[in-house]
Amino acid sequence: SVADYLIKPATGAVNPFLPGANRNAKARGYSLDVLDAAPPADQPVGMNLLGQQRSILHAPKYGPGQQQVLYRIYARDKGVDETGGVGLPVPVLTLADGRVLRGDAACPALRTRQPLQIDPAALAVPMEKYHELVATAREVGKEKHQPAFPATSPPTWFIQYDREYLYSLYTGKPLTSPKKSTGGFYPNLDNQYIRTIVNRKLGKVFVIRAEAPTTPRT
Repeated sequence: SVADYLIKPATGAVNPFLPGANRNAKARGYSLDVLDAAPPADQPVGMNLLGQQRSILHAPKYGPGQQQVLYRIYARDKGVDETGGVGLPVPVLTLADGRVLRGDAACPALRTRQPLQIDPAALAVPMEKYHELVATAREVGKEKHQPAFPATSPPTWFIQYDREYLYSLYTGKPLTSPKKSTGGFYPNLDNQYIRTIVNRKLGKVFVIRAEAPTTPRT
Protein backbone atom coordinates (compact mmCIF):
# COMPACT_ATOMS: atom_id res chain seq x y z
CA SER A 1 0.00 0.00 0.00
CA VAL A 2 0.96 3.65 -0.37
CA ALA A 3 -0.18 5.83 2.52
CA ASP A 4 -1.18 9.40 1.77
CA TYR A 5 1.92 10.94 3.34
CA LEU A 6 4.18 8.73 1.18
CA ILE A 7 2.76 9.88 -2.15
CA LYS A 8 5.33 11.67 -4.29
CA PRO A 9 3.68 14.84 -5.63
CA ALA A 10 3.99 15.94 -9.22
CA THR A 11 6.60 18.53 -10.12
CA GLY A 12 5.53 21.86 -8.65
CA ALA A 13 2.84 20.26 -6.50
CA VAL A 14 2.69 19.57 -2.77
CA ASN A 15 1.51 16.64 -0.70
CA PRO A 16 -1.04 18.17 1.71
CA PHE A 17 -0.86 15.17 4.04
CA LEU A 18 2.65 15.96 5.23
CA PRO A 19 3.10 17.71 8.58
CA GLY A 20 3.19 21.47 8.06
CA ALA A 21 2.09 21.29 4.42
CA ASN A 22 -0.48 23.70 3.00
CA ARG A 23 -3.69 21.68 3.02
CA ASN A 24 -5.40 24.27 0.82
CA ALA A 25 -2.74 24.35 -1.89
CA LYS A 26 -4.17 24.30 -5.43
CA ALA A 27 -1.41 22.16 -6.94
CA ARG A 28 -1.75 18.74 -5.33
CA GLY A 29 -1.43 16.41 -8.30
CA TYR A 30 0.40 13.08 -8.30
CA SER A 31 0.65 9.84 -10.24
CA LEU A 32 1.29 6.25 -9.21
CA ASP A 33 2.57 3.46 -11.44
CA VAL A 34 0.66 0.24 -10.73
CA LEU A 35 3.01 -2.72 -11.15
CA ASP A 36 2.14 -6.39 -11.48
CA ALA A 37 4.85 -7.32 -9.00
CA ALA A 38 5.32 -7.92 -5.29
CA PRO A 39 6.99 -5.18 -3.24
CA PRO A 40 10.76 -5.50 -2.74
CA ALA A 41 11.59 -7.96 0.02
CA ASP A 42 13.51 -5.26 1.90
CA GLN A 43 10.72 -2.69 1.74
CA PRO A 44 9.88 -1.79 5.36
CA VAL A 45 6.31 -2.33 6.53
CA GLY A 46 4.39 -1.72 9.72
CA MET A 47 6.22 1.47 10.67
CA ASN A 48 6.03 5.20 10.13
CA LEU A 49 8.10 6.09 7.07
CA LEU A 50 7.84 9.87 7.25
CA GLY A 51 10.45 11.41 4.98
CA GLN A 52 10.19 8.75 2.28
CA GLN A 53 8.28 9.06 -0.99
CA ARG A 54 6.73 6.51 -3.32
CA SER A 55 5.46 6.69 -6.87
CA ILE A 56 4.84 2.96 -7.36
CA LEU A 57 1.98 0.80 -6.10
CA HIS A 58 2.75 -2.92 -6.15
CA ALA A 59 -0.36 -4.94 -6.99
CA PRO A 60 0.67 -8.49 -7.96
CA LYS A 61 -2.02 -10.40 -9.82
CA TYR A 62 -3.83 -13.37 -8.39
CA GLY A 63 -5.73 -15.89 -10.43
CA PRO A 64 -5.48 -15.72 -14.23
CA GLY A 65 -4.47 -12.12 -14.85
CA GLN A 66 -6.56 -10.22 -12.32
CA GLN A 67 -5.35 -7.38 -10.11
CA GLN A 68 -7.24 -5.55 -7.41
CA VAL A 69 -6.60 -1.94 -6.44
CA LEU A 70 -8.36 -0.28 -3.51
CA TYR A 71 -8.61 3.48 -3.06
CA ARG A 72 -9.38 4.44 0.53
CA ILE A 73 -10.53 7.80 1.83
CA TYR A 74 -10.79 7.69 5.60
CA ALA A 75 -12.04 11.18 6.39
CA ARG A 76 -12.99 14.03 4.09
CA ASP A 77 -13.40 17.70 4.84
CA LYS A 78 -16.86 19.00 5.59
CA GLY A 79 -18.88 20.18 2.63
CA VAL A 80 -17.22 17.97 0.01
CA ASP A 81 -18.21 14.67 -1.57
CA GLU A 82 -16.85 11.23 -0.75
CA THR A 83 -13.79 11.80 -2.96
CA GLY A 84 -12.72 14.78 -0.88
CA GLY A 85 -13.89 17.16 -3.58
CA VAL A 86 -11.23 16.19 -6.12
CA GLY A 87 -12.85 13.29 -7.98
CA LEU A 88 -11.45 9.81 -8.47
CA PRO A 89 -7.95 9.23 -9.88
CA VAL A 90 -7.87 8.91 -13.68
CA PRO A 91 -6.48 5.57 -14.92
CA VAL A 92 -3.94 5.73 -17.75
CA LEU A 93 -3.15 2.42 -19.47
CA THR A 94 -0.17 2.01 -21.79
CA LEU A 95 -0.61 -1.00 -24.08
CA ALA A 96 2.17 -3.19 -25.42
CA ASP A 97 1.89 -1.51 -28.84
CA GLY A 98 2.43 1.92 -27.32
CA ARG A 99 -1.17 3.10 -27.42
CA VAL A 100 -2.33 5.03 -24.37
CA LEU A 101 -5.89 4.71 -23.05
CA ARG A 102 -7.12 7.24 -20.53
CA GLY A 103 -10.12 7.37 -18.22
CA ASP A 104 -13.20 5.41 -19.26
CA ALA A 105 -11.43 4.31 -22.44
CA ALA A 106 -9.12 2.14 -20.35
CA CYS A 107 -11.94 0.21 -18.68
CA PRO A 108 -12.71 -2.29 -21.50
CA ALA A 109 -9.02 -3.14 -21.92
CA LEU A 110 -8.68 -3.63 -18.16
CA ARG A 111 -11.88 -5.70 -18.06
CA THR A 112 -13.08 -3.75 -15.05
CA ARG A 113 -16.47 -5.50 -15.12
CA GLN A 114 -15.09 -9.02 -14.80
CA PRO A 115 -16.19 -11.07 -11.78
CA LEU A 116 -13.88 -11.01 -8.79
CA GLN A 117 -11.79 -14.17 -8.86
CA ILE A 118 -10.72 -14.20 -5.24
CA ASP A 119 -12.18 -17.09 -3.25
CA PRO A 120 -14.12 -15.77 -0.23
CA ALA A 121 -13.57 -19.14 1.44
CA ALA A 122 -9.87 -18.29 1.61
CA LEU A 123 -10.71 -15.95 4.49
CA ALA A 124 -12.21 -18.81 6.47
CA VAL A 125 -10.60 -21.66 8.40
CA PRO A 126 -10.87 -25.07 6.67
CA MET A 127 -13.37 -27.27 8.49
CA GLU A 128 -10.85 -30.01 9.27
CA LYS A 129 -8.48 -27.43 10.73
CA TYR A 130 -11.29 -25.89 12.74
CA HIS A 131 -12.19 -29.23 14.33
CA GLU A 132 -8.51 -29.73 15.15
CA LEU A 133 -8.32 -26.31 16.81
CA VAL A 134 -11.48 -26.90 18.81
CA ALA A 135 -10.16 -30.24 20.07
CA THR A 136 -6.89 -28.61 21.11
CA ALA A 137 -8.69 -25.73 22.81
CA ARG A 138 -10.91 -28.17 24.68
CA GLU A 139 -7.89 -29.87 26.24
CA VAL A 140 -6.21 -26.56 27.08
CA GLY A 141 -9.48 -25.33 28.57
CA LYS A 142 -9.63 -28.35 30.86
CA GLU A 143 -6.14 -27.59 32.16
CA LYS A 144 -7.00 -23.93 32.69
CA HIS A 145 -10.47 -24.69 34.07
CA GLN A 146 -11.89 -22.49 31.32
CA PRO A 147 -14.56 -24.50 29.47
CA ALA A 148 -15.02 -21.77 26.85
CA PHE A 149 -11.30 -21.37 26.07
CA PRO A 150 -9.96 -19.51 24.12
CA ALA A 151 -13.02 -17.30 24.56
CA THR A 152 -13.03 -15.18 27.71
CA SER A 153 -15.44 -12.87 29.49
CA PRO A 154 -14.79 -10.01 29.18
CA PRO A 155 -13.36 -10.74 25.73
CA THR A 156 -9.62 -10.68 25.07
CA TRP A 157 -8.70 -8.73 21.95
CA PHE A 158 -5.78 -9.55 19.67
CA ILE A 159 -4.20 -7.74 16.74
CA GLN A 160 -4.96 -9.49 13.48
CA TYR A 161 -1.68 -11.13 12.59
CA ASP A 162 -1.28 -13.94 10.09
CA ARG A 163 -3.20 -17.21 10.02
CA GLU A 164 -0.59 -19.12 12.03
CA TYR A 165 -0.97 -16.65 14.88
CA LEU A 166 -4.73 -17.17 14.87
CA TYR A 167 -4.20 -20.92 15.13
CA SER A 168 -1.78 -20.47 18.02
CA LEU A 169 -4.46 -18.74 20.11
CA TYR A 170 -6.22 -22.08 20.43
CA THR A 171 -3.12 -23.73 21.87
CA GLY A 172 -2.76 -21.34 24.79
CA LYS A 173 0.70 -20.38 23.53
CA PRO A 174 0.35 -17.42 21.15
CA LEU A 175 3.30 -16.93 18.83
CA THR A 176 5.75 -14.40 20.25
CA SER A 177 6.97 -13.04 16.91
CA PRO A 178 3.98 -13.26 14.58
CA LYS A 179 3.89 -11.89 11.06
CA LYS A 180 1.56 -9.01 10.36
CA SER A 181 -1.28 -9.81 8.03
CA THR A 182 -1.03 -8.25 4.56
CA GLY A 183 -4.06 -9.85 2.95
CA GLY A 184 -7.62 -10.43 4.03
CA PHE A 185 -8.98 -6.95 4.66
CA TYR A 186 -5.83 -5.17 3.48
CA PRO A 187 -4.55 -3.70 6.76
CA ASN A 188 -2.03 -0.88 6.82
CA LEU A 189 -0.72 1.66 9.32
CA ASP A 190 -3.91 3.71 8.99
CA ASN A 191 -6.29 0.78 9.08
CA GLN A 192 -5.62 -2.14 11.41
CA TYR A 193 -7.93 -4.91 12.57
CA ILE A 194 -8.39 -6.68 15.87
CA ARG A 195 -10.13 -9.94 16.64
CA THR A 196 -11.56 -11.83 19.56
CA ILE A 197 -13.04 -15.29 20.00
CA VAL A 198 -16.55 -15.79 21.36
CA ASN A 199 -18.30 -18.86 22.72
CA ARG A 200 -21.97 -19.36 23.54
CA LYS A 201 -20.94 -21.18 26.71
CA LEU A 202 -20.33 -17.70 28.12
CA GLY A 203 -23.79 -16.47 27.19
CA LYS A 204 -26.24 -16.30 24.32
CA VAL A 205 -25.77 -12.60 23.57
CA PHE A 206 -22.45 -10.92 22.82
CA VAL A 207 -22.52 -7.17 23.47
CA ILE A 208 -19.77 -4.77 22.46
CA ARG A 209 -19.56 -1.34 24.03
CA ALA A 210 -16.87 0.88 22.57
CA GLU A 211 -15.72 4.47 22.62
CA ALA A 212 -14.33 6.05 19.48
CA PRO A 213 -10.90 7.67 19.84
CA THR A 214 -10.56 11.42 19.62
CA THR A 215 -9.18 12.81 16.36
CA PRO A 216 -8.04 16.26 15.19
CA ARG A 217 -10.82 18.41 13.74
CA THR A 218 -10.29 19.22 10.06
